Amino acid sequence: MRAFRDRPIRQKVLILIVAASVVGLLFAGAFVSIYDMISFRRRAVTDVSSLAGVVSSNAISAIVFDDTAAAREDLLALADRREIGSAAIYLPDGREFARFRRDGGPDALEDPPTEARTTLLADRLVSVTKLESNGEHRGWLRIQYMFPTFTTRLPQYAMVAAAVLTALGAAAALLLGTLGRSVSGPLHQLAATARTLAATNDLRIRAASHAEDEIGSLTKAFNRMLDALEEREAALADRARALRESEERLRLALGAATMQTWVMPLAGIGARLTAEPAAMAEFLGGVHPADRAAAEAAIELAIATEGPLEAEFRTAPGDAPERRIALRGHLSTAQGGRAAQLIGVAQDVTGRRQLEDQLVQAQKMEAIGNLAGGIAHDFNNLLTGMIGHLKFVQRAVPAGTQVRADVDEVERAARRAAALTSQLLSYARRQMVTPTVIDVNAAVLAIEPMLQRALGETVTLEVRLEQEVAPVRVDAGQLEQVLVNLVVNARDAMPSGGRLLISTASRDGAEGPAGASQSDTLTEIAITDTGEGIAPEVLPHIFEPFFTTKPVGQGTGLGLAMCDGIIKQAGGHILVESTRGTGTTVRIRLPALADAERVPDRSAPTAVDAAGGSESILLAEDDPAIRELAARTLREAGYHVIEVEDGARAREVAELPGTAFDLLVTDVVMPGQTGRDLAAALRKARPSLPVVFMSGYSNVAGDGYDPADPFLAKPFGPDDLRRAARQALDARRGATA
Repeated sequence: MRAFRDRPIRQKVLILIVAASVVGLLFAGAFVSIYDMISFRRRAVTDVSSLAGVVSSNAISAIVFDDTAAAREDLLALADRREIGSAAIYLPDGREFARFRRDGGPDALEDPPTEARTTLLADRLVSVTKLESNGEHRGWLRIQYMFPTFTTRLPQYAMVAAAVLTALGAAAALLLGTLGRSVSGPLHQLAATARTLAATNDLRIRAASHAEDEIGSLTKAFNRMLDALEEREAALADRARALRESEERLRLALGAATMQTWVMPLAGIGARLTAEPAAMAEFLGGVHPADRAAAEAAIELAIATEGPLEAEFRTAPGDAPERRIALRGHLSTAQGGRAAQLIGVAQDVTGRRQLEDQLVQAQKMEAIGNLAGGIAHDFNNLLTGMIGHLKFVQRAVPAGTQVRADVDEVERAARRAAALTSQLLSYARRQMVTPTVIDVNAAVLAIEPMLQRALGETVTLEVRLEQEVAPVRVDAGQLEQVLVNLVVNARDAMPSGGRLLISTASRDGAEGPAGASQSDTLTEIAITDTGEGIAPEVLPHIFEPFFTTKPVGQGTGLGLAMCDGIIKQAGGHILVESTRGTGTTVRIRLPALADAERVPDRSAPTAVDAAGGSESILLAEDDPAIRELAARTLREAGYHVIEVEDGARAREVAELPGTAFDLLVTDVVMPGQTGRDLAAALRKARPSLPVVFMSGYSNVAGDGYDPADPFLAKPFGPDDLRRAARQALDARRGATA
C-alpha cells in the first residue's frame, strides 16, 4: 500500500474527506443520542404538565358532584395522545375515582399517590398532580407518559443524516473538481516544467501561471528563479568577456601608469629558498650601483620571511634620464603550498618624488618666510627709532654742513633698509593688501631700472607704453611683485640672451574670458620674450600650484600661481600665448577705472595733516625706544601724552578717576593684550574714541580693524605719527560736529 504522503493530491484530499465524513457522522450520532436523551424527556415533562392542567379542572368538578362517568370521559380525552399509557383520578384519601388505560398500556400503580411529583422511569414518566379548588384538596391526578423507543425516532434522524451525507458528497465532488483545476493541475504542470528543465537545461522555459493564489505565486517565483538563473548565466558570460577585456585594460593601464609586472623564480634546497641567481643578476643590472645592495637585501628578506616586498631604487645610469622605481611584490605558492616565485609590480614614481621634494622645498620656503617676517618685524622697530631720532638730528643741524650731509646719508640708508624689510614682509606674505588707484604706465616706468638689473646684460629690455591708458585699482606692491616674477621667468626662458618687451594698451572688456570680472574697458600689461616658449602639453598647467618645469631646487612652482591669484583678486585675469621655439607673451588684464572712480589716494600726506594740537593722548607701546620716540614727537607737537608699556596698564590708567584723553595710540602686538582688544575695551566707555594703530606687521591692519582708524606701518617718521594723530582727532571732531 502506498504511503499517504506519496499519493497524488487528489487522492489525499478524497481520503481526508471520507475520513472527515466518517468521523463527523460518528460525532453527529453521539451528539444526537445525547441530545435526544436530554431534550426529549424535557419536552415530555412539559407536555405532561400541560395535559394535567387541562384534565384537572374537569376532574375537580366530577369529584365535587361525585360523577364517575364524567371523570372517566374526561380521562378518555387523553386517548388521542398515543404517549399516554394510563391515567387515573384519586380521591384525597387515595381511593381510585376513575381510570383510563390504553390497550397494551401499563398497569395501574397500586400505591395511592400521596404528593405531587414527577418520576422518570426507564420507559415512562409518571406525573402526580394535586387537585385543589378554592384552597381545598379535592384529589389526585396520576398520568403515565410512555416514552417511545429510540427506533421509532430513528427515521427522522436518518433522513437528516442522508441529507448531510448528500451535501457532503456534493461538497467533496465540488472540492475535488476545484482542487483538480486550481491546485493539482497547476502543480502537475509546474512539476512537468521542472522535469523538462532538468532534462533540457534550457533556461528559456517558463511555467504558465493560472491564478494569483499561492500556486500562482509559486509559479511566478519559479519563473523569477529561472530569470535570475538566466541573468546569472548571461552575467557570467559577460563577466568572462569583461575579464578578458579587463586583462587587456590592465595591461594598458600598467603601461600608462608606468607600471610593469615582474616575476622572479625561486631556487633552493630544502627549506632554504633564494632568488634564482640568473634572474637576480638580470634584475640588479637595471638598478643604480649605489642602490643594488639595498634592493637585493629587500628581496632576500621578503623571501626569507615570506612577507611583502617593498623597495625603492634608482635606475642604472645610461642614455635615458635617471628614474626612481618603487618595487612591490609577494610570494606566490605552487601546488602543494610551496613558494615557487616572487611576483609584483614595478612603478615609476619619479614624478611623485619630485612633487614631494617640491612640497618639502615649499615648506622650507614658508619657514624661511616666517623667519624673514619675524626678523623684518623686529628690524622695523629698530628702524622706527633710528629714522625718528635722525629726524630730530636733521632739525637740529643746519642744512649745508658736513654733519647734516652725513645725517642725511644715514637717513637714506635707513630708508633703504626699510624698503628691504618691506620686501621681506612681501616674501613672507605679511604685506598689507591695499588696493589704490594705479597709473600702470607710471608703475612700469618706476620699476624699469630694477627690471633691467634683474635681466642682466644679455637681455635687451624695451618698454612700449600706450598713451592715455586708463588707471586700475590694485595693490601697488603686489603688482610690482607680479611684474618682477614674470620678467624673471622670461629671463630664465632666454638663457642665451634675447629681447624682452613690456607694453601697455587698452582692450575691449568683451575680450575677457568667461567668469572674469566684467568691465567695459580693460587695461593690459603685456610681457613678450623671445625665449624657448612653452610646450603645448605644459601650457594648461602653468598656473597650478607646485607645477614647474625647472630642475629640482631651482623652482617651487608657486610663482605663477601667486601671480594668477593676485590678478584675480584685483578682478582681472592673465592670458598666456606661446609658440615653441619662438617666445611667449603674458597679458595681464585689469578692469579699467571709469572717470568717477579715479579718486586720488586719501592717505596722501599734506602739510595740514602734520599739524600739532593740544589734546591728551594715551600712548601704549611695549618697545621702550619707540615709546620714548613717539611720546617725544607728540609732546613737541603740543599734545599731552600719557605713556604706558602694555594694554593692561593702559586699561588701569584709563579707569583711574580724573583720567581723560582724546586719542589712543597703540601698538597692535603687545604682551598680554593686543591693541585691537585694548581699543575695543576702551570704546565701551568712550564709543567715539579715535585710535591710531602701529605695527611692524602691516598685514594686521585688515584683520578686523575699522578702515577709518589710521594705521602706521613701522618704520615711520615723526611727521607720519603727527599726521596720523591729527587725522584721527580731526575725523572725530568732524563726526561729532
